[in-house]
Amino acid sequence: MPLPKREKDESAQQFMGRCMTSEVMSKEYPEQKQRVAVCIQQSRAEANAFDLKEMVEEEVFYASYEESILDSAEELTESNFIVPDESDYVDFGEQVEEVEVASLWENIRKKKEREGKNYKPAKPGDKDRPQKDAWDRAKGAEYQGKKVKLNKPFRTPKGPKKFSVYVKNEKGNVVKVNFGDPNMEIKRDDPQRRKNFRSRHKCDTPGPKYKARYWSCRMWSAPTVTQLTKSDKHDSCPTATKDLKVNTKNRDATTKNYNYGPLNPDEPGDYWEKIAKHWDTTVEAAKKSKCSNCVAFDISSRMKECMPGKTSDDQGELGYCWMHHFKCHSARTCHTWAKGGPIKSNEKSLDWQSRSEAEAKDMSYSGEHEMSEQIEVDGYKTRHFDMCPSAQALYKKILSKDLSKRDKDLVSMSVRLQDGLFGLEKMAKNQGKASEQDLVKAMQFATRIMEVADNLGLKEEHSYIKMHVDVVRDLVKKESAEALQYGKPKKNDPRKTPAKPSERKKGSKKNKPKSASKPNKSIKFSEKTTSRLSKMVTEHNKKGKGSKATLGALKAVYRRGAGAFSTSHAPKMSRDGWAMARVRAFLYLLRNGRPSNPNYKQDNDLLPKSHKRSSK
Repeated sequence: MPLPKREKDESAQQFMGRCMTSEVMSKEYPEQKQRVAVCIQQSRAEANAFDLKEMVEEEVFYASYEESILDSAEELTESNFIVPDESDYVDFGEQVEEVEVASLWENIRKKKEREGKNYKPAKPGDKDRPQKDAWDRAKGAEYQGKKVKLNKPFRTPKGPKKFSVYVKNEKGNVVKVNFGDPNMEIKRDDPQRRKNFRSRHKCDTPGPKYKARYWSCRMWSAPTVTQLTKSDKHDSCPTATKDLKVNTKNRDATTKNYNYGPLNPDEPGDYWEKIAKHWDTTVEAAKKSKCSNCVAFDISSRMKECMPGKTSDDQGELGYCWMHHFKCHSARTCHTWAKGGPIKSNEKSLDWQSRSEAEAKDMSYSGEHEMSEQIEVDGYKTRHFDMCPSAQALYKKILSKDLSKRDKDLVSMSVRLQDGLFGLEKMAKNQGKASEQDLVKAMQFATRIMEVADNLGLKEEHSYIKMHVDVVRDLVKKESAEALQYGKPKKNDPRKTPAKPSERKKGSKKNKPKSASKPNKSIKFSEKTTSRLSKMVTEHNKKGKGSKATLGALKAVYRRGAGAFSTSHAPKMSRDGWAMARVRAFLYLLRNGRPSNPNYKQDNDLLPKSHKRSSK
């Protein structure tokens, strides 16, 4: 009989319930975990590929569903208690605790007395009942004074799973956690299979040790099975931590291409001002975005052992950068900073190492990256891959392998799509601005790229795509801030979208009518808004270019912009955003002597008399 198929209007939750209880599925896939995997596969096949939000929600549901099936811990009973031989243990690098076998048997005996007739150990012949010789050894005098180890998994050839481990649960009681499908070969030495498993089971947050997911994630971490089973605690260190030449090259390239710095955190010069300008933010905000809290900054204990000599000073500490493959300092930053760090756990550190696009020795940059900036595949040579060293490294590695015709076609498509995205980004950066249409195109490119990456099983490796879309998005914001609401909008221009009834406000409780008819520093705003405007005045005047700004003028412009918002504005724009856009347009006019849009004349009466466009 055919396998169940998801109906057109059937939700993922409904289908999974029907599929898991299907007689056909129970017969074909008696192992529950296999049945879950097949049902999810069937459900995904009929998902609405045009509704990305729905697909994301379904993936979240699948992950939680699998997690509930995967996790299983059981209280100790006379039927499941095993005293493993020393040779059965596998070292996962966890802190081990020993417990007397006699005390565990005493707990089992007390539980048996408490439950009385309700106590039902496994019957002889059940697959999870220990063999008679193990049972007799555990009960006999031979094991008096013997101990079992907590947090150290051991092999269980006779089931119920491939491995078991004794741990303490949230109540402090010793329980037995079983994990690893005995009927399936562990192929976790394959980097792609390992990444897919860890992503599917959310191994970045594996949960507590008394859940099977924690131990399965540990098994599917970066060290090979051989390393784990041989108790190899010394994982390989990145090349740059041991090779000064490689580290120096990578650091210098990052300094040149991504402005890594400042050279001396004690005397930064104008470094933070330049970084703030690059990110279009304040100096204070820029100083909070350092390597110390970057998602790729590794200060795990294993990485500390890789570092030669002292790893900290008065300014901070030394860590490893997985983006650019060199030893970096927590007090510095670069253009590719991304929030979410630092990396503190060895588990996460090993995961970053396993999915890094290339080891530092393969990413050994010279000033021009010592690699071809462009990629050639199936007769097509890229023109814009110089925008992304990560893409260069990844596709150089992919194309070095023997690919099937299907995969080669997918790679060729992905390269062309990425070249289009990088070209769009390059054009926007050269112009210093991007339109809403540019952003839509960039997002369309990104969506298709990630679809192809998913088919290649390389979705995580393409995480850099988001960064390139964000560059275009930031340039759209910058352009909008410069002159979004000015000029002569066409009849259907989105900037003339009428304000909603709830947005139409008249007058102010704090400020009198016509308070913005001239520069007026007594106009009352929130402390936050006033502070922002004051900083904008200071930063503008500090540059010494064009006419000086005053707080009174900027307050008047802001109030006018906030009032104009009540009539019409661009969609998805807040009142504060609309008002700030007008303030920035006014500052542009002060700085350059002319408006960014020749039709912006509404605030000429607020210009100083010395300004050539002043209407005073």
